[in-house]
Amino acid sequence: MQDKLRMEQNRQWMYKKNLPGRRGFTEEFCTGVEEFLTFASEQFQYKDGSNIRCSCFKCKNFKFQALDKVREHLYRYGLVSNYYNWTCHGEIFQEYANSSNVQAPVTQPFDDYNQFNPYQRMVFDAVRQNTGPNWGQSSTSYEHSFEQGGTSQTVFQQDPLTRMGNEEGFCERFWDAMKAADQPLWDGCQNHSQLSATSRILNIKAENNMSENCFNSMLKLMPG
Repeated sequence: MQDKLRMEQNRQWMYKKNLPGRRGFTEEFCTGVEEFLTFASEQFQYKDGSNIRCSCFKCKNFKFQALDKVREHLYRYGLVSNYYNWTCHGEIFQEYANSSNVQAPVTQPFDDYNQFNPYQRMVFDAVRQNTGPNWGQSSTSYEHSFEQGGTSQTVFQQDPLTRMGNEEGFCERFWDAMKAADQPLWDGCQNHSQLSATSRILNIKAENNMSENCFNSMLKLMPG
């Protein structure tokens, strides 16, 4: 398994889109985009039907789009910042020690990160983008239990509040989102969790340019 430093070196093409003077696209970017799309299209459990998460700077891995639309967005907007490790598309999480002299893989903040479902990874990755790549590597930790696939899991994790400026309620919102990503939409539902359904509804709103009033009126018809 390649470490993250080598991964970043091999994927410099991701942020070398344009030729000097913006006279066109670099060959390495064009080749790399096709490599990325091929990889993403083969990770079926991370897709929404035939659609994949769009990693362009505009969609930031939150929207599912058709393959051709993702390709178009990558060429038009470029890729979301610092997405060398394609975790939202099924790639195994990589990390390295924070040192100017030594770059070596270290244990990720959650030992079972690779066992999370795609939406739990999305929540975790979103937190990491806002707290920094070393989140969870401090010796300061706390114990927290939550349900993962119907099984109780206990993890030891650095208190996120220390990374978020002690923002009130952040820790509770984080764990609520992690639970929602694994909680069925209703008892016995196998297709959607609470978070995946919410994400899909928002995608539909965006894809169809639905107004806020129309969207809110539709939500009022839903039970709960």
